[in-house]
Amino acid sequence: MIRVEGNLTRIYAGDKLKQSQESSPIKSEDVNTQYGYGNLFTTLDIDYVNYLRETVPKTTWDRDYLSELWSRKGEFLNSVREKNGEYDFDDIVTGAANAYSSLYQEIIGGYNSGTRKLYVYDKESGERRLMSKDEELEKLNSGFDELIKWEQMVAKSRMETEKVLSKIKDTEFKTDYSICEVTDYIQETYSKYRQLYLNENSKNHNFDINRLVSSILDKNPDIHNYCLSLFNFSKMNCAV
Repeated sequence: MIRVEGNLTRIYAGDKLKQSQESSPIKSEDVNTQYGYGNLFTTLDIDYVNYLRETVPKTTWDRDYLSELWSRKGEFLNSVREKNGEYDFDDIVTGAANAYSSLYQEIIGGYNSGTRKLYVYDKESGERRLMSKDEELEKLNSGFDELIKWEQMVAKSRMETEKVLSKIKDTEFKTDYSICEVTDYIQETYSKYRQLYLNENSKNHNFDINRLVSSILDKNPDIHNYCLSLFNFSKMNCAV
């Protein structure tokens, strides 16, 4: 479920109520003693009330999709850690894959059933409007691309940390791969998963996501093993 900012309703409601009070012939003290607070809402335009109740709470922003993917990935990794005591590079990739696929299915299923109605801010008109399925899938993919960038940043940070630790220990820093090679591998792995998932999903909705991820990782065993070592929690404790 995409989460949106919940304080917008109060902001808009507060501004509109203030305007209504200033223009209304009914004094606020009269409202308190004679009419009650509820009657103040009769001065609001019904379309605006619907806007507050329906449109504002269901308006989504680009950052919401990265946030949701991050949350679902985190839930997956927490479950793995509770079961195994730790998680590794393969679990991180699988967590991201499951996060993407679950949100994708939620979006597709909602539009197919006609139950998913979310709004987006249109910069050209300056107003909120219903978002189409294609627009939301584009936002999902943009969020996934941002998730990939984060994983690349973590890998780069860990390689730089290993280099610093080598200097501290006065040992030679040895690696078979450059930072660019590792970040490219992460990009290719995630992008390949998304491509294969979309292809397989169009044919069969019940395929095994974990097996699909494994098939991708197994194709490059050498650099895959290096990433397993790089993301080894016994060596470092960096957030992923």
